[in-house]
Order: sequence, then C-alpha cells, then structure tokens
Amino acid sequence: MAAALMIFSMCAGAPFLIKLTKFSDNDVALGASLMMVLVLVSCVYVPIVLPLILPDVSVSAWELFINLTRQLILPIILGLIVDAVASNFSDTIHPWVEKIGNIALWVVIVGTLVGNIQRLIQISGNGSILAGVLFVIVVTIFG
Repeated sequence: MAAALMIFSMCAGAPFLIKLTKFSDNDVALGASLMMVLVLVSCVYVPIVLPLILPDVSVSAWELFINLTRQLILPIILGLIVDAVASNFSDTIHPWVEKIGNIALWVVIVGTLVGNIQRLIQISGNGSILAGVLFVIVVTIFG
C-alpha cells in the first residue's frame, strides 16, 4: 500500500482535471494548461524517479515513459491536430465527445470499485483506505 500511495502521489495531472475544473465553475483553459504541464512533467519525472524510490520494484523507465506518453500525451496531440485540420468536424463532435467522456469517467470509477471490491474488503480494516482518503483531502486542501 505504501508503494501504491507513493506512485499515486508522483503522478500529477489526472486527465479528469478538466472535468473537475468545469464542475467547479473555474477557468477551464487554465485547468487544461495546468493539466498539460503536469502530464508532461509526470511523463518525464515518474520514469526517472520511480526506480530510484522503489528499488525493489522491477520497472523499465523507457517502457514506462513510452506507455505514459502513448496514453496521456498522444491523445491530446491527436485532438489538437483534428481541431487544427478539421475545425468544423471537431466543433460538431464536441458535444458527443463530452457526453461520452462523462459516461466513460463514471464507468471507470464504478468499474474500478466493482472490479476491486474483494481487495477493498480485504484492506478495509487496516487503515489503508483511510490513509488514501486523508492523503487526497490534505493534498486537495493545500492545492
């Protein structure tokens, strides 16, 4: 659990930051800019630091960098290219993509909880969940 919390704390810039910014009626452009900076830094920082912090965990820094780049940066680049090349098309599909994104966010959250329900029940008594929740609350307050 300590390793998982360490990895969680190192990976700044959750992709749903834009949704959280929009739901809180704040500047979405600022939230998107902040997310981009955090994602770029995380894609470089995590592969370098993770093997140093968790030496018992066998991880390839290069493969981690490639996976993070493919999953976080490549979709953003493709979206920017589509918006630049086919602006009318991107304006047309934007409402649909936004709805699909909202549904996908909830599917991921519920799916993660349901898929790990047995493990959550196993660790519910040792304080790990409480530590994770408190960590998120403290980081949110200071953030």
